[in-house]
Amino acid sequence: IMMIFDLLTIKKKSKNMKFGEISEDVKAVLDEVVGQTNLENFMNIYYYAVSKQKTVIKVTKLNPIAEAVAKKPDTVVITVAEEIFERLSPKQQKMLAEDAINQILYDDEKDKITIESPAITMTLDGWRKYGAELANAYETSLLTVQQLEEEKKEAKAAAAEAKKSKRNQ
Repeated sequence: IMMIFDLLTIKKKSKNMKFGEISEDVKAVLDEVVGQTNLENFMNIYYYAVSKQKTVIKVTKLNPIAEAVAKKPDTVVITVAEEIFERLSPKQQKMLAEDAINQILYDDEKDKITIESPAITMTLDGWRKYGAELANAYETSLLTVQQLEEEKKEAKAAAAEAKKSKRNQ
């Protein structure tokens, strides 16, 4: 808990520190992408540089205890491996930032923030071998899963309706 509290109060980045203040260039990219959404109206969003992170951008939501300790309700933290991010082209930076921000979902009916896991994950070897064809296969499989779930819901609703009409006869 203290680490998360410290995370929200860090002001300077040092070589020995795991978390630090994000550079103005990276902040500008993230601000542009977040600004295209209305997420800031529903949550606190903080950016931090992380030196030892395996992913370029990571989105996390603080747990309720950390939010209470930090006195920051509804908080999402976006951490960036700046050393990697800054070596990418501006277009690549924006694409990765948009993809990361797309993981943040806000349900205004339930007043709930959810961080969604990526729907498609593939290996680098698979991408090298099949390229976009592999991504398309994953997308088709996801659509098929959704279609099957919808068919099951419809069948269940039809069965319930048939049972109800049978009872009413």
